Amino acid sequence: MNSKVYSEIFKIREGRSQMHGAAKANFEMIASLWSAYTGAGISAKDVGFMMSMLKAARFKGGDKNNLDNFVDGANYIALAGDIEEEDVFK
Repeated sequence: MNSKVYSEIFKIREGRSQMHGAAKANFEMIASLWSAYTGAGISAKDVGFMMSMLKAARFKGGDKNNLDNFVDGANYIALAGDIEEEDVFK
């Protein structure tokens, strides 16, 4: 396991919540906008997976050595899991 990826995720999570607000609220807002734009029902959890796919596309089409794609992709999936956990265990 690459501890650099995990340590970067933890650093990002601290800073991003201060910069962008709570992830769940942010993902819900994005889901609402994407749903309106596409006409499809997109959930906050979908946003996490879709953003991770964006990072996968950047990896596929760009710099294969950019750690940011791995860190952000993993973090988006983890945030979707956090939202699921929060929704299920309310």
